[in-house]
Amino acid sequence: MTNSPNPEPPRRKKLDSDEKIAIVFVFATIGGILWWGFSNGSGINFIDRQKLLAPSKSQPTARQQILEQPEESSSTVITKSESATIAVPEFDNTSVRSQRSQKQNESRQNRLAFSAAVPITSQLNLKPTNPTIPEKNTFQDVPRDRWYYPFVEGLSSQPLIASLSEGTFEPDKPITRAQMANAIDRAFNVPLQSNKIAFKDVPQGEPMAEDIDKAIQKGFMKGYSRDNFRPQENIPRYQVLVALATGLNLKPTKDPQQTLKVYEDASEIPLWAVEGVAAATEKGLVVNYPDPTLLNPSQSATRAEAVAMIYQGLVNLGKVAPVQSPYIVSSP
Repeated sequence: MTNSPNPEPPRRKKLDSDEKIAIVFVFATIGGILWWGFSNGSGINFIDRQKLLAPSKSQPTARQQILEQPEESSSTVITKSESATIAVPEFDNTSVRSQRSQKQNESRQNRLAFSAAVPITSQLNLKPTNPTIPEKNTFQDVPRDRWYYPFVEGLSSQPLIASLSEGTFEPDKPITRAQMANAIDRAFNVPLQSNKIAFKDVPQGEPMAEDIDKAIQKGFMKGYSRDNFRPQENIPRYQVLVALATGLNLKPTKDPQQTLKVYEDASEIPLWAVEGVAAATEKGLVVNYPDPTLLNPSQSATRAEAVAMIYQGLVNLGKVAPVQSPYIVSSP
Protein backbone atom coordinates (compact mmCIF):
# COMPACT_ATOMS: atom_id res chain seq x y z
CA MET A 1 0.00 0.00 0.00
CA THR A 2 1.33 3.28 -0.90
CA ASN A 3 0.71 6.51 1.07
CA SER A 4 -1.41 9.11 -0.71
CA PRO A 5 0.19 12.50 -0.99
CA ASN A 6 -0.97 15.25 1.58
CA PRO A 7 -3.57 17.48 0.11
CA GLU A 8 -2.65 21.12 -0.35
CA PRO A 9 -4.04 23.54 2.25
CA PRO A 10 -6.99 25.57 1.06
CA ARG A 11 -6.08 28.93 -0.24
CA ARG A 12 -7.79 32.09 1.27
CA LYS A 13 -10.10 33.65 -1.20
CA LYS A 14 -9.18 37.12 -2.17
CA LEU A 15 -11.71 39.87 -1.36
CA ASP A 16 -13.32 41.42 -4.26
CA SER A 17 -13.96 45.16 -4.51
CA ASP A 18 -17.54 45.02 -3.16
CA GLU A 19 -16.50 43.26 0.02
CA LYS A 20 -13.74 45.74 0.61
CA ILE A 21 -16.20 48.61 0.27
CA ALA A 22 -18.60 46.96 2.74
CA ILE A 23 -15.85 46.52 5.35
CA VAL A 24 -14.78 50.14 5.02
CA PHE A 25 -18.40 51.25 5.42
CA VAL A 26 -18.86 49.18 8.59
CA PHE A 27 -15.73 50.57 10.24
CA ALA A 28 -16.68 54.07 9.20
CA THR A 29 -20.11 53.64 10.78
CA ILE A 30 -18.62 52.30 14.03
CA GLY A 31 -16.14 55.14 14.14
CA GLY A 32 -18.92 57.66 13.63
CA ILE A 33 -20.89 56.19 16.50
CA LEU A 34 -17.85 56.28 18.77
CA TRP A 35 -17.10 59.86 17.84
CA TRP A 36 -20.70 60.92 18.52
CA GLY A 37 -20.77 59.18 21.86
CA PHE A 38 -17.55 60.67 23.18
CA SER A 39 -18.29 64.11 21.82
CA ASN A 40 -21.74 64.06 23.63
CA GLY A 41 -20.01 63.92 27.08
CA SER A 42 -22.06 61.09 28.56
CA GLY A 43 -19.91 58.21 27.25
CA ILE A 44 -21.08 54.94 25.92
CA ASN A 45 -23.69 53.06 28.00
CA PHE A 46 -23.87 49.49 26.71
CA ILE A 47 -26.86 47.32 27.40
CA ASP A 48 -27.10 46.40 31.08
CA ARG A 49 -29.42 43.75 32.34
CA GLN A 50 -30.01 45.75 35.55
CA LYS A 51 -31.07 48.75 33.48
CA LEU A 52 -33.70 46.60 31.86
CA LEU A 53 -35.12 45.75 35.29
CA ALA A 54 -34.84 49.26 36.78
CA PRO A 55 -37.89 51.55 36.46
CA SER A 56 -37.82 54.56 34.23
CA LYS A 57 -37.03 57.98 35.67
CA SER A 58 -40.60 59.12 35.43
CA GLN A 59 -42.42 61.17 38.08
CA PRO A 60 -43.35 59.08 41.14
CA THR A 61 -46.96 58.14 41.57
CA ALA A 62 -49.16 59.66 44.29
CA ARG A 63 -48.91 56.49 46.37
CA GLN A 64 -45.11 56.55 46.20
CA GLN A 65 -45.11 60.21 47.27
CA ILE A 66 -47.18 59.38 50.34
CA LEU A 67 -44.87 56.52 51.30
CA GLU A 68 -41.71 58.52 50.75
CA GLN A 69 -42.95 61.81 52.25
CA PRO A 70 -40.78 62.68 55.28
CA GLU A 71 -42.27 63.74 58.61
CA GLU A 72 -42.70 67.45 59.24
CA SER A 73 -40.30 67.34 62.15
CA SER A 74 -37.51 65.91 59.96
CA SER A 75 -34.61 68.28 59.41
CA THR A 76 -33.34 66.46 56.27
CA VAL A 77 -33.59 68.52 53.07
CA ILE A 78 -33.66 66.67 49.74
CA THR A 79 -32.35 68.73 46.85
CA LYS A 80 -33.66 68.54 43.32
CA SER A 81 -30.59 66.75 42.03
CA GLU A 82 -30.78 64.15 44.80
CA SER A 83 -34.44 63.41 44.15
CA ALA A 84 -33.60 62.55 40.54
CA THR A 85 -31.23 59.76 41.55
CA ILE A 86 -33.22 58.12 44.37
CA ALA A 87 -33.99 54.49 43.63
CA VAL A 88 -37.54 53.40 44.28
CA PRO A 89 -37.61 50.54 46.80
CA GLU A 90 -39.76 47.53 46.33
CA PHE A 91 -43.27 47.96 47.75
CA ASP A 92 -43.64 45.98 50.99
CA ASN A 93 -47.19 45.66 52.33
CA THR A 94 -45.98 44.28 55.66
CA SER A 95 -43.67 47.24 56.23
CA VAL A 96 -46.38 49.75 55.38
CA ARG A 97 -48.89 48.15 57.75
CA SER A 98 -46.32 48.14 60.54
CA GLN A 99 -45.52 51.82 60.01
CA ARG A 100 -49.20 52.73 59.85
CA SER A 101 -49.91 50.87 63.12
CA GLN A 102 -47.00 52.63 64.80
CA LYS A 103 -48.30 56.02 63.65
CA GLN A 104 -51.77 55.24 65.01
CA ASN A 105 -50.34 54.22 68.39
CA GLU A 106 -48.28 57.40 68.58
CA SER A 107 -51.32 59.51 67.69
CA ARG A 108 -53.42 57.77 70.37
CA GLN A 109 -50.74 58.33 73.00
CA ASN A 110 -50.49 62.00 72.06
CA ARG A 111 -54.25 62.46 72.47
CA LEU A 112 -54.19 60.81 75.89
CA ALA A 113 -51.28 62.95 77.01
CA PHE A 114 -53.07 66.10 75.82
CA SER A 115 -56.27 65.16 77.63
CA ALA A 116 -54.35 64.59 80.85
CA ALA A 117 -52.44 67.85 80.54
CA VAL A 118 -55.37 70.14 79.69
CA PRO A 119 -57.61 70.81 82.66
CA ILE A 120 -61.38 70.51 82.22
CA THR A 121 -62.92 73.99 82.33
CA SER A 122 -66.17 72.83 83.96
CA GLN A 123 -64.15 71.33 86.85
CA LEU A 124 -62.35 74.72 87.46
CA ASN A 125 -65.83 76.52 87.72
CA LEU A 126 -67.35 74.14 90.28
CA LYS A 127 -68.01 75.59 93.76
CA PRO A 128 -67.78 73.44 96.91
CA THR A 129 -71.09 72.69 98.58
CA ASN A 130 -69.56 72.96 102.04
CA PRO A 131 -67.51 75.86 103.41
CA THR A 132 -63.77 75.33 103.47
CA ILE A 133 -62.55 74.04 106.84
CA PRO A 134 -59.31 75.71 107.93
CA GLU A 135 -56.35 73.43 108.41
CA LYS A 136 -55.71 74.82 111.89
CA ASN A 137 -58.40 75.45 114.52
CA THR A 138 -58.93 79.06 115.51
CA PHE A 139 -59.19 78.06 119.16
CA GLN A 140 -57.13 75.33 120.77
CA ASP A 141 -60.01 74.30 123.04
CA VAL A 142 -62.51 73.83 120.18
CA PRO A 143 -61.80 70.35 118.76
CA ARG A 144 -63.28 69.39 115.44
CA ASP A 145 -65.13 66.43 116.89
CA ARG A 146 -67.22 68.51 119.31
CA TRP A 147 -70.82 69.39 118.54
CA TYR A 148 -70.24 73.16 118.73
CA TYR A 149 -67.26 73.21 116.34
CA PRO A 150 -69.15 74.26 113.14
CA PHE A 151 -70.97 77.08 114.97
CA VAL A 152 -67.92 78.48 116.75
CA GLU A 153 -65.61 78.08 113.76
CA GLY A 154 -68.27 79.56 111.47
CA LEU A 155 -68.13 82.81 113.47
CA SER A 156 -64.41 82.73 114.25
CA SER A 157 -63.76 85.71 111.96
CA GLN A 158 -66.52 87.78 113.58
CA PRO A 159 -65.81 90.32 116.34
CA LEU A 160 -68.42 88.40 118.31
CA ILE A 161 -66.01 85.57 119.14
CA ALA A 162 -63.06 87.83 119.83
CA SER A 163 -65.06 89.68 122.46
CA LEU A 164 -65.67 86.48 124.42
CA SER A 165 -62.20 84.97 124.38
CA GLU A 166 -58.54 85.69 124.91
CA GLY A 167 -56.70 83.08 122.86
CA THR A 168 -59.07 80.32 124.00
CA PHE A 169 -62.83 80.07 123.67
CA GLU A 170 -63.76 78.29 126.92
CA PRO A 171 -66.87 76.74 125.33
CA ASP A 172 -68.27 75.20 128.54
CA LYS A 173 -68.00 78.37 130.61
CA PRO A 174 -71.34 80.09 131.42
CA ILE A 175 -71.99 83.38 129.66
CA THR A 176 -73.11 86.40 131.66
CA ARG A 177 -75.87 88.85 130.70
CA ALA A 178 -73.29 91.56 130.05
CA GLN A 179 -71.31 89.22 127.76
CA MET A 180 -74.52 88.25 125.98
CA ALA A 181 -75.29 91.94 125.40
CA ASN A 182 -71.80 92.43 124.00
CA ALA A 183 -72.17 89.44 121.65
CA ILE A 184 -75.61 90.57 120.45
CA ASP A 185 -74.40 94.10 119.73
CA ARG A 186 -71.49 92.78 117.67
CA ALA A 187 -73.45 90.05 115.85
CA PHE A 188 -76.56 91.96 114.73
CA ASN A 189 -76.35 95.23 112.83
CA VAL A 190 -79.95 96.39 113.15
CA PRO A 191 -81.50 99.84 113.67
CA LEU A 192 -81.95 101.21 117.18
CA GLN A 193 -85.55 100.98 118.40
CA SER A 194 -85.59 102.56 121.87
CA ASN A 195 -83.76 104.92 124.18
CA LYS A 196 -81.08 104.17 126.72
CA ILE A 197 -81.97 103.03 130.21
CA ALA A 198 -79.81 104.05 133.17
CA PHE A 199 -79.51 100.98 135.37
CA LYS A 200 -78.21 101.43 138.89
CA ASP A 201 -76.16 98.22 138.67
CA VAL A 202 -74.48 99.22 135.40
CA PRO A 203 -71.70 101.75 136.08
CA GLN A 204 -71.72 104.43 133.42
CA GLY A 205 -68.42 104.80 131.59
CA GLU A 206 -67.70 101.08 131.79
CA PRO A 207 -67.30 99.23 128.43
CA MET A 208 -70.19 96.93 129.30
CA ALA A 209 -72.50 99.93 129.77
CA GLU A 210 -72.38 100.75 126.06
CA ASP A 211 -72.90 97.08 125.10
CA ILE A 212 -75.95 96.84 127.35
CA ASP A 213 -77.35 100.11 126.02
CA LYS A 214 -77.02 98.87 122.42
CA ALA A 215 -78.58 95.46 123.19
CA ILE A 216 -81.58 97.21 124.74
CA GLN A 217 -81.87 99.89 122.04
CA LYS A 218 -81.79 97.22 119.31
CA GLY A 219 -84.74 95.49 121.00
CA PHE A 220 -82.99 92.27 122.07
CA MET A 221 -82.70 92.56 125.87
CA LYS A 222 -84.52 94.08 128.85
CA GLY A 223 -83.74 94.62 132.51
CA TYR A 224 -85.19 92.70 135.42
CA SER A 225 -86.63 95.99 136.54
CA ARG A 226 -86.25 99.61 135.58
CA ASP A 227 -83.29 99.95 137.91
CA ASN A 228 -81.50 96.61 137.63
CA PHE A 229 -79.98 94.71 134.72
CA ARG A 230 -77.89 92.18 136.68
CA PRO A 231 -74.93 92.30 134.25
CA GLN A 232 -72.77 89.73 136.06
CA GLU A 233 -75.54 87.14 136.39
CA ASN A 234 -75.38 84.07 134.17
CA ILE A 235 -78.12 84.13 131.56
CA PRO A 236 -80.49 81.11 131.39
CA ARG A 237 -81.03 79.29 128.13
CA TYR A 238 -84.65 80.36 127.76
CA GLN A 239 -83.64 84.04 128.12
CA VAL A 240 -81.14 83.63 125.27
CA LEU A 241 -83.95 82.34 123.03
CA VAL A 242 -86.41 85.05 124.10
CA ALA A 243 -83.80 87.77 123.50
CA LEU A 244 -83.10 86.49 119.97
CA ALA A 245 -86.79 86.05 119.11
CA THR A 246 -87.60 89.55 120.39
CA GLY A 247 -84.72 91.29 118.62
CA LEU A 248 -85.35 89.44 115.31
CA ASN A 249 -89.10 90.11 115.64
CA LEU A 250 -90.01 86.43 115.43
CA LYS A 251 -93.62 85.47 116.16
CA PRO A 252 -95.24 82.03 116.50
CA THR A 253 -97.19 80.96 113.43
CA LYS A 254 -99.12 78.24 115.27
CA ASP A 255 -100.15 77.27 118.78
CA PRO A 256 -97.04 77.70 120.96
CA GLN A 257 -98.06 74.81 123.19
CA GLN A 258 -98.17 72.49 120.19
CA THR A 259 -94.73 73.64 119.10
CA LEU A 260 -93.24 73.19 122.57
CA LYS A 261 -94.39 69.57 122.76
CA VAL A 262 -91.10 68.70 121.08
CA TYR A 263 -89.47 69.27 124.51
CA GLU A 264 -89.98 66.79 127.31
CA ASP A 265 -89.35 69.56 129.86
CA ALA A 266 -91.52 72.24 128.20
CA SER A 267 -93.39 72.72 131.48
CA GLU A 268 -90.29 74.33 133.00
CA ILE A 269 -90.49 77.30 130.62
CA PRO A 270 -91.84 80.43 132.36
CA LEU A 271 -95.24 81.49 131.03
CA TRP A 272 -94.05 84.91 129.90
CA ALA A 273 -91.31 83.21 127.76
CA VAL A 274 -93.53 80.60 126.06
CA GLU A 275 -94.22 82.57 122.89
CA GLY A 276 -90.61 83.64 122.47
CA VAL A 277 -89.25 80.10 122.88
CA ALA A 278 -91.94 78.72 120.53
CA ALA A 279 -91.07 81.30 117.86
CA ALA A 280 -87.35 80.52 118.21
CA THR A 281 -88.14 76.81 117.90
CA GLU A 282 -90.15 77.31 114.71
CA LYS A 283 -87.27 79.24 113.10
CA GLY A 284 -84.65 76.65 114.04
CA LEU A 285 -82.75 78.75 116.57
CA VAL A 286 -82.72 76.10 119.31
CA VAL A 287 -79.66 73.86 119.61
CA ASN A 288 -79.90 71.19 122.33
CA TYR A 289 -76.95 68.99 123.22
CA PRO A 290 -76.80 66.10 123.95
CA ASP A 291 -80.56 65.43 123.69
CA PRO A 292 -82.62 67.62 121.32
CA THR A 293 -85.78 66.81 123.27
CA LEU A 294 -84.44 68.35 126.48
CA LEU A 295 -84.42 72.15 126.51
CA ASN A 296 -83.16 72.66 130.07
CA PRO A 297 -84.66 76.16 129.94
CA SER A 298 -83.51 77.38 133.36
CA GLN A 299 -79.97 76.03 133.00
CA SER A 300 -77.25 78.65 132.50
CA ALA A 301 -76.28 78.90 128.87
CA THR A 302 -72.68 78.11 128.07
CA ARG A 303 -70.64 80.23 125.73
CA ALA A 304 -70.84 77.47 123.10
CA GLU A 305 -74.64 77.23 123.42
CA ALA A 306 -75.10 81.00 123.19
CA VAL A 307 -72.88 81.23 120.10
CA ALA A 308 -74.72 78.29 118.47
CA MET A 309 -78.10 80.01 118.95
CA ILE A 310 -76.73 83.37 117.74
CA TYR A 311 -75.35 81.57 114.68
CA GLN A 312 -78.81 80.15 113.96
CA GLY A 313 -80.24 83.66 114.28
CA LEU A 314 -77.79 84.84 111.61
CA VAL A 315 -78.83 81.88 109.44
CA ASN A 316 -82.42 83.11 109.76
CA LEU A 317 -81.29 86.50 108.44
CA GLY A 318 -79.33 84.91 105.59
CA LYS A 319 -76.02 86.25 106.92
CA VAL A 320 -74.23 82.91 107.26
CA ALA A 321 -74.50 79.49 105.63
CA PRO A 322 -76.53 76.79 107.39
CA VAL A 323 -74.64 73.97 109.07
CA GLN A 324 -75.69 70.37 109.43
CA SER A 325 -76.13 69.32 113.04
CA PRO A 326 -78.30 66.63 114.66
CA TYR A 327 -78.78 68.93 117.67
CA ILE A 328 -80.71 71.66 115.85
CA VAL A 329 -84.33 71.24 116.94
CA SER A 330 -86.86 70.89 114.13
CA SER A 331 -90.34 72.25 114.69
CA PRO A 332 -93.05 69.52 114.69
